[in-house]
Amino acid sequence: MAVLLAHATDPTSFAGTEGLMYLTTFSDFDFEANQEVAAYFYVLAIQSLSGRSAEICVEAFKSLNRVLSDSKLTHRSWEILDPILPVLTHDSWDYCERLRRSLLIAFDTRQWSTGLFWDLIDSDSSLFYQMVRTAKHFDPGRRIFAAIWDRIESPKHLRRLPERQGNSEALAMTLFELTFSNISTALGQPARGS
Repeated sequence: MAVLLAHATDPTSFAGTEGLMYLTTFSDFDFEANQEVAAYFYVLAIQSLSGRSAEICVEAFKSLNRVLSDSKLTHRSWEILDPILPVLTHDSWDYCERLRRSLLIAFDTRQWSTGLFWDLIDSDSSLFYQMVRTAKHFDPGRRIFAAIWDRIESPKHLRRLPERQGNSEALAMTLFELTFSNISTALGQPARGS
C-alpha cells in the first residue's frame, strides 16, 4: 500500500488528519527497500505535526541522503522531493545540500529535538561534516547547532569524569572537546574555556 501511495498520489496534497493517518499506519516501513516511499514519507513528515514526524523524517532522510550522494535517486523520488526542497541560488545541482537544508529548516521551524538531530549526525562522520558545512552559512542550521552547543554546555548535561581514566576514555574526551571546539569555531561562537 505504501508503494502504491508513493507512485499514485502527491504527498503535498495531504494535510492534517489524512497525512497523520498515513504516517502512523506506515511509519515502520523499511525506507532502504524503496526510495520512492522514503521520499513520500519524508515529504509527509516534514509537513506533519505528528509526534512521530521527526523520527520518520530522520529515518527517511538517511535513506534519501545515501541514494542522492551516490547519484542513484529515481526520477519518481525526485518528483516527490523537489517541490519541498529549498532552491539554491548557487550550486543548484547539489541535491544533497538541498536535502540537508530542508531537514535543518524542519528541525528549526518545528522545534524538533536537537537530541534526535545529534543522534543522526553523531553516527556518521561524513554526514556530520556535511551538516556543519551546510550550517556554517545557513541561519536555520546555525540555530540548530547553537541549540546543540547550548545543550552540551548546560551544567546539567556536563558529566564529571572519574579521577582515573583509561587511555581510551581520555582520548574519547579529547576528541569530544576538539570536535565541539571545531563546531563552535565554524559557527563563530567562542570555544569552551575561551
